[in-house]
Amino acid sequence: MAVSFRNSKKTTSFNRTIIRPVGLCFCASILVLVTPASSARPSPNLEDRELETLSRRYEVDLSTKALRLNLKEIAILSFKQNPRLPARQLDQRSQEWKTIQLRREWLPELGLNAFIGRGRRIETIESTRSDGVDLFEFNFRDSGSFYPSAYLDWSLINLSRTSRLKASKAGVRSRSLLTAQEGRDLLLSLQSTYYSLQTLRQLEVVIHDLYKLCRQIIAESPAADRSDSPNNITDSLTTKALELHTQRIRTQQEVIRASAMLAQLAGLPGDAFILPKTPLKPSAPWSHDLASSLKLATQQRESIQIASSRADQYAWTASAAENRYFPELYLEAYASVWRERYSLTETNKLDIVTADGISSEQYVGFGISWPLFDSGVYSAAATAGRLQAAAEQERMRQQQLIAAQQVKTAYAKYTAQLILKDNTRDQLRSAERALTGARHDYQKHPSRAVTTLIQAIDLYLSAYRDVLDNTLAFNTAVAQLHRYTSTWPEHLPSMTQQH
Repeated sequence: MAVSFRNSKKTTSFNRTIIRPVGLCFCASILVLVTPASSARPSPNLEDRELETLSRRYEVDLSTKALRLNLKEIAILSFKQNPRLPARQLDQRSQEWKTIQLRREWLPELGLNAFIGRGRRIETIESTRSDGVDLFEFNFRDSGSFYPSAYLDWSLINLSRTSRLKASKAGVRSRSLLTAQEGRDLLLSLQSTYYSLQTLRQLEVVIHDLYKLCRQIIAESPAADRSDSPNNITDSLTTKALELHTQRIRTQQEVIRASAMLAQLAGLPGDAFILPKTPLKPSAPWSHDLASSLKLATQQRESIQIASSRADQYAWTASAAENRYFPELYLEAYASVWRERYSLTETNKLDIVTADGISSEQYVGFGISWPLFDSGVYSAAATAGRLQAAAEQERMRQQQLIAAQQVKTAYAKYTAQLILKDNTRDQLRSAERALTGARHDYQKHPSRAVTTLIQAIDLYLSAYRDVLDNTLAFNTAVAQLHRYTSTWPEHLPSMTQQH
């Protein structure tokens, strides 16, 4: 988003002419009434101010610590290092593996089981013979078993699985679009921050130049005009110089903030800063009219396609729930072999019976699994999926309206900046001539021309701000049109080239 650097306290030319003198006269009257003449303070010495020292230190520190990069270099760095894109790409890869998981459900499942162990079975038998004699037998059976088996399970027809696979594919597509959307959002943030930082740097330079101009004019003024008298002519210029210096300090703070933000977007560590390598200049113009731009946005906008993919995903999820009511056909095969060795000791018998046997079992066949009644669980899940799909269709319509509104707003902004381009530059040239003339008048008639000179400085700074704001708004509008129509700027590397 573009940042405007116009001073919210700025007054019009009429206000500067009418309101300021009234305020100054009122303040001067109060000072005359409450301040003794002997307590007049000398004018501040601009050479020895601590602010100037701090400003120079800031400039040296930032210049030595910051990386100087152009927009293309920052974009390449950001696409490689910013964690926003890898997070989206990992989400996409996770969904791709879920799709692979569903595809592999078509393959058979083969498994092995094995059991080995020993056991003892104890039998007690009580019986009565025909002659009335009671018998009691106590038998021990010790055995050892080895029981390996293998099975094959293959789901051949499952209608629910087909729908779940299509839903998963739609989820992959939506996550792929989310990755592309994240890359475009990241690029727009980079462009907006970079253009704003360029604007701030140039604004800082011109404010400092005007500050030095005020100091130069004060230094060239006659000694009588620079005295400590209450009627000192240069007090107004000194006040203006201090005001410009305050503006510069505030602008420097904004430069640091934007430089740190740019380093964050580029994925650099916490102690890094980035400064623009090139000055602010107009970017390449937008090559489509409004109708073509709206058509591009409708066809290519990721947010619209994401809503459409999610609608498909929920629709297939509903279909998968409904298809669970259909039977599933599967193939099953089983084979097992077991070996058992045992010894039997019987009461009243001296011998021990031992045995060693091997047995096997195999079968293969088709089976059907058919859930006939589930109390409406799958039906409710299908209804929920259809409602979610309908909601995503409405969100898609909403995204179409949002895309159209954003394109129209950005295009109007772009057109307005084209119209204002020549006007702001003519305004700056006129303000420059006015400042030159005011300087000449001040050299001849300081007392009469000091107010005009200060107004000329204000007008020049305002005109320079207008030129910077025009270029910033123009570049930001072009960047927004690329983002809102999902087209990639030709002069910048695409995200797919970096990943």
